[in-house]
Amino acid sequence: MTESQLNPVMPSAVAEARRIDLPVRSFLERLSRWWRKPSVATLTVIAAALIVMWNIWHRLDLTFADTAGYYLTAGEWRETGAFLRPNRLIYSPLYVVYLADLQRIFSDPLAVIIIHRMLIIVATAIFVLNAMRAIVPRAVAWMIAVWWILVSWNMPYEVHLFGFAFAALGIWLIGAGRSAWWRGLGIGALFCDGFLVRNEVLGAVGLLLLCAVGFEIWLCRKHGQSRRDTWANLGRLALPSVLIVAISVVAFSKNPKVERPKELLKEFRERQRENVPQVFAYGYKQRHPEWTLDPWKYTECGPLTKQIFGMENPRWSDAIKTNPKALFEHVSWNFQLLPAGIELGLFGNYTGNYSPDFFFHRTHGPAPLVGLVILLALWIAGGICIWQKRLYLLPLRSRRSWTWIALLCCVPTSIMAIATQHPRPAYILPLLLLLMAYTGLSVVLICQRLRIPDRSLRWLFVGVAPLILLTLAFLPHRADRRPILMDYRRLEPFGAILSHKDRVFCSNTELGFQVPFYLSGSRKRLPERADYTAIRADVPPAASLDEALDHAHVTDLYLAGRALEEEPLRLWRQLVDSKDPANAASGWHLIAMSADAKASWCYYSRAVPASARP
Repeated sequence: MTESQLNPVMPSAVAEARRIDLPVRSFLERLSRWWRKPSVATLTVIAAALIVMWNIWHRLDLTFADTAGYYLTAGEWRETGAFLRPNRLIYSPLYVVYLADLQRIFSDPLAVIIIHRMLIIVATAIFVLNAMRAIVPRAVAWMIAVWWILVSWNMPYEVHLFGFAFAALGIWLIGAGRSAWWRGLGIGALFCDGFLVRNEVLGAVGLLLLCAVGFEIWLCRKHGQSRRDTWANLGRLALPSVLIVAISVVAFSKNPKVERPKELLKEFRERQRENVPQVFAYGYKQRHPEWTLDPWKYTECGPLTKQIFGMENPRWSDAIKTNPKALFEHVSWNFQLLPAGIELGLFGNYTGNYSPDFFFHRTHGPAPLVGLVILLALWIAGGICIWQKRLYLLPLRSRRSWTWIALLCCVPTSIMAIATQHPRPAYILPLLLLLMAYTGLSVVLICQRLRIPDRSLRWLFVGVAPLILLTLAFLPHRADRRPILMDYRRLEPFGAILSHKDRVFCSNTELGFQVPFYLSGSRKRLPERADYTAIRADVPPAASLDEALDHAHVTDLYLAGRALEEEPLRLWRQLVDSKDPANAASGWHLIAMSADAKASWCYYSRAVPASARP
């Protein structure tokens, strides 16, 4: 006897429940279709990016090092339409133009830094969303785009994010359609990244172009495509990149080296000579804690590379020839740090005692390691599903296959960056996007293997996506230290004094030497910088601080924090502040100060000493 015969009321009760549930299902279905529309998905991703970066104007500091240098170069371009130093043409000129355009609109450096970062993050999030929609379901693509926003919005050095925006655009375009035009546009976007921003991407462009050309030849031989159509498609593949080269030559025509490619190639080689000693010394210091010098100072990393490779500024080819064993140790160490680099790139933190980045310091906790183990399990399960379904045999004509090909072609550039530089997330962004995409694909395949209905997943997404947005909106924002901005605001009223090339600025704060980059706004007004720690270390016991400052030709001295209580400095300040005639020869004057116990600082200035004048 069946269950319905035992309980005759049950069929009618089930039917009634289904009738009641039907409007709910219909509403959820309509809501899921509305939420997955391209326009709605794009707007919600933009909203997620703005929510994550909300209050950034109270949290973000002026970016140090690379961005500060690019800010100066952008000032040159804004004022003259050319670079005062011709070798700057090989340092991401398109990014410089982008910064210069924002400088024309906003005069405050903090506004320029914040807005240019926000625009990059929002644009890249849109490109990532559309690229992922070609290879995974729309809901999963949305999740990947939000994931990318969370781990990249505060990544140091915007130039890497700017370059990756073009890479993401290229990956999206190459899978946006089946025509050769789409593949040409995708290759053109990647070529723009490699040619004008991040030169290492040119390797990925070469691989992708080789795949595209091989595909056209295959169509001609195996599928009867005419030779005329094949040559036309090859032209479509190359045309966007050729146009980029032509526009670049015209745009940068004021720089004489544009017309002399041999000199540009020479500058590229010299650029490598500047980079190799620093990155090798940084990894060497991690492996040999007994070496306590600064890897970023050429005066300290140069002797190390001379000792190991026989020259202070070797190229990688020189390092291979002179000491392959030391170079192998450098490369193997970088790959040992790769798991930590992936953790930092995918979760914003890492486990371990050594940083995969150059400036990031970990917070304690096993969460990144647990997350990586979970992802490894997902990747293995996804790989089994791919093998069983033979998804690796996707037809080359499909949009999905070309998106995967573009992602895979970008991986060798990440591997080269890991081997030669360090596994920092900013260098392996294409690899991180590939891992995110593979994670999403693995989740989809596992759900299909478990026979979870697609409709249930869509309804789950309708509930989870708004919950994610609300969670992001109510997450507490950590108040970060902003030392460069603090020093900049203190010295901003005196920018007219400091913006002279014949002056020498000295500061004892950690990043105070970066302030003149933002105050001067151009290299032709950038003062020289002197290291206060080195000056103090060079003061003989019998000499005064005044003599050491004279020896370094310092004209502007900015001091803050506990250094104000040091005995030599305290005595020197008393002498200057007393206006003793015996001290008149030094010419120092107190310009500004604050006696606040929590933020005491002072700024002294004087005319350029006669000994320092040309």
